[in-house]
Amino acid sequence: MTQIALQMYTLREFMKTPPDMARTLARVKKLGYDAVQLSAHGPIEPQEMQKMLHNEGLTCCATHVSLDRMRDQTQEVIDEQRLWNCSFTDRRLLS
Repeated sequence: MTQIALQMYTLREFMKTPPDMARTLARVKKLGYDAVQLSAHGPIEPQEMQKMLHNEGLTCCATHVSLDRMRDQTQEVIDEQRLWNCSFTDRRLLS
């Protein structure tokens, strides 16, 4: 199945706080998207992000994670991917 998703990096200026994220995800859903790639968002607990995604009926089809984070926080990255039911991640070479 092909899925068209919005890369949230393009909206990073609107993803700095949890309330910003909730509003932005609601707008993304209203535009007709069913999936997003999470990256460049502000600090948020993974469980809170999952709740926001679920409330809007969005899925996380991919993430974008720094190479440093993948190396230094491997289990946390894996746990987030599982929580968000996300099978794909990309890595940034810059932190």
